[in-house]
Amino acid sequence: MMKLENLLELDEYLSKSLIKENKIDYELFEDLIVTHNKEYIARKYVDYKDYFDNMFKKVNTNINLDLEQRVAILTDEDYNLIIAGAGAGKTTTMIAKIKFLIEKVGVKPSEILAVSFGKKNVEELNYKLNHEFKLDVKTSTFHKLGIDVINAYDSAKYSIAPENQLYICTQDYLKKEVYKYKDSLHELLNFMICYFDFDPKIKDFDSLEEYHKYKTIMSRVRNFLL
Repeated sequence: MMKLENLLELDEYLSKSLIKENKIDYELFEDLIVTHNKEYIARKYVDYKDYFDNMFKKVNTNINLDLEQRVAILTDEDYNLIIAGAGAGKTTTMIAKIKFLIEKVGVKPSEILAVSFGKKNVEELNYKLNHEFKLDVKTSTFHKLGIDVINAYDSAKYSIAPENQLYICTQDYLKKEVYKYKDSLHELLNFMICYFDFDPKIKDFDSLEEYHKYKTIMSRVRNFLL
């Protein structure tokens, strides 16, 4: 949190509190830093009250940042961890933090990368940051970021596999490499039955297609009987 704007203030603070006969009491140093940061947050909380109160007014009058969100936005350590449940306002806090950094701290949009796990979350981030607030900030999922980094240093271009790719690869492998060997299939099924609710009858069919047809018919029969 020690930015240029308060280094001089900290120097004066330490001079008054720590320096005694040209010696520094290092045991108190960490506690004094924590105290200074808390006082800094409390002061900035008041300074930016109107800014936070009106931050979302033009896009959504129902959004009002609470105390914890404002403290999270003002806190500027090397690593900030925010733990909150679903619907607690993590995305809103992230958007507000980016907006604050650009408008009040002077960080350039090109120096910011907003990353999230889910594609829908990133779409929401991108819409609010770049459509509603027009901040021109890059957004990405972790997977897309990884692909971008790899492609930047590898001549072979890669892309993100579709969500069902694992299923497709597994099914293709079973068809080509396992299904034709009944002994191997039997061993595989015995192994999987230990961990999954797997139907051992599958080994009685000559192909996956026949097994799926059987399952479809049995499902219809059960539904009819019920």
